[in-house]
Amino acid sequence: MPSSCEPFRLEPLLDVPTPIVAADPATAARRQREEAALERARQEGREAAFAACRAERESVLAEAARQIAERLGRCEQELERLAAAQAEAAAALAVEAADYLAAQALERAPAAAIGGALDRALSQAGRGVALKLRIHPELVEAVEALVAERQAGERRRLQVQVGADPSLAPGDARIDWESGALRLDRAARRAALEAELAALASDPTAAG
Repeated sequence: MPSSCEPFRLEPLLDVPTPIVAADPATAARRQREEAALERARQEGREAAFAACRAERESVLAEAARQIAERLGRCEQELERLAAAQAEAAAALAVEAADYLAAQALERAPAAAIGGALDRALSQAGRGVALKLRIHPELVEAVEALVAERQAGERRRLQVQVGADPSLAPGDARIDWESGALRLDRAARRAALEAELAALASDPTAAG
């Protein structure tokens, strides 16, 4: 006959908690020191990483600023070069224009400039002073006619002696009197114009 009895199981009547062992004070202090050291190491690591990032960013910005300044410097140099080239070209054009205008004036009225020089000489020396006027041989006739025109408007006789000088360029003149002289030199006028234009090109504020 089978048995209907089950084996008797012993169940714990009470839950016995695991005993809590108090930490040794020295161990607790060591753990606190270790945790504090670990936290300091973490903080120092974060600060070092931030410092490295800042240094890298500053280095990148400094390099970018250097490159920008270098490019700006090259741009300024190029602008100065272009401005100087333009000023030089403008000066050359002005000289060419002056030469052209002088040539046109000489062609239309070859003795006109000499007439102006003669008027200045008469004003400086006085109407009664003898003047020696030397010009290019091709202009002797035209200048003599000009002197005759001046004489027609004067009460006192003008003592102007017109003579040819092959060494003078057409349009140039040399006027001498006892106490002075006057020169009409186209090449000298051209050189003075070039010097003035060169000064303006090097210092545009000089025009004011």
